[in-house]
Amino acid sequence: MPRADKSIFWPSSELIKVLEFINDNFDEYCKNRRKICNEAVKATNICRNGKSVYNKLFNLIRNMMISEFKSSEPTSRSIKESKEIRRLVSELYNKTNAKEKNKKENQKITEDRKSDDTKMNLDDDKVTIGAFTGQMDMFFSIENVNEFCEEKIQNVNHYATISKEIVESGLEIKLEEILQLLSECEKTMKDRDSKVNKLLEDLESVGMDWDPDNTP
Repeated sequence: MPRADKSIFWPSSELIKVLEFINDNFDEYCKNRRKICNEAVKATNICRNGKSVYNKLFNLIRNMMISEFKSSEPTSRSIKESKEIRRLVSELYNKTNAKEKNKKENQKITEDRKSDDTKMNLDDDKVTIGAFTGQMDMFFSIENVNEFCEEKIQNVNHYATISKEIVESGLEIKLEEILQLLSECEKTMKDRDSKVNKLLEDLESVGMDWDPDNTP
């Protein structure tokens, strides 16, 4: 906890300038107190450091808080001897309290929103589950099951018919190919016999007898 700077007395004029600067830059002071205390030293051109300003402000605000809590007069000499200092310290103290109150309210609002979002998500899940259950009930009704099975049977019969036609068509094509080959073989054999007979005739015409069984 910061300790009061008792080594050097704070003149009222000096303290008033610092308090005015802090009140005018209160938002920045709340974000970074030590930084603004250092800037207050430069802005007011006082012969002190940022730590001294920080300690003085801390003790003035604490004194005001204790006096309000006890419903008594502040004990700080600076506050008691100067109405302007008292006003500026009260202003700073009230701003600090208001900001802290707003912070707590915002936290509560955020928590309430999270709670509402969680509840809404649970409700949405219930609706989704209910809809899904209804769909399942509808799907598994006897009538729908029969329709589903009938549709599947028709599909199977349809594809079976197509497959049969394809097979039969394929067999027919193969049979035609076989008959074509047999026809070609028969023609080839006839051509061969014709050539052999012609060769025999040619041999006979030149006076040569040819016995196929005695051919070496």
